[in-house]
Amino acid sequence: MYVGDEFDPLKDVTATDKEDGNITLTIENVIKNEVDNTKVGVYEVTYKVTDSQGASTVKTIKVTVKAKNGPVVPSEPNKPNTPNDSNKPIIVPDTSINDKNSQTGDSTNMTLWSLLFIASSVGLVGIYRKKEKRINKFLKARRNDLWNEIFSKT
Repeated sequence: MYVGDEFDPLKDVTATDKEDGNITLTIENVIKNEVDNTKVGVYEVTYKVTDSQGASTVKTIKVTVKAKNGPVVPSEPNKPNTPNDSNKPIIVPDTSINDKNSQTGDSTNMTLWSLLFIASSVGLVGIYRKKEKRINKFLKARRNDLWNEIFSKT
């Protein structure tokens, strides 16, 4: 959204529950709304939804207010602008209130793959060392045979 745009904290926000299905949201479900549509910035909106059995959940989203096209007047003129300032939009389409944990299973997959990699590495090192011992034993025996052969001829 841009400076001056109207902000409706309930627009495109839904809540669903396994038992109740879709839960109708009202302004009472918005427990914190810091959005200031007159200033550029990133603001938080917090929702609380309770189902028919009394179970409730809380979800906080971020809303970014960007400057409209035209000259940008920094809030701190002596501070240089950086590319990662709060001018990046954060898009939250059709956010479900019942998403208690916004993480995906990626961290679990990364842990699994990391452990698999470590175990494979340890196994390969063990195989290499075992093979190295066999080769060294063979070379030592071969060297002794050559020495015995050389000195037995003389």
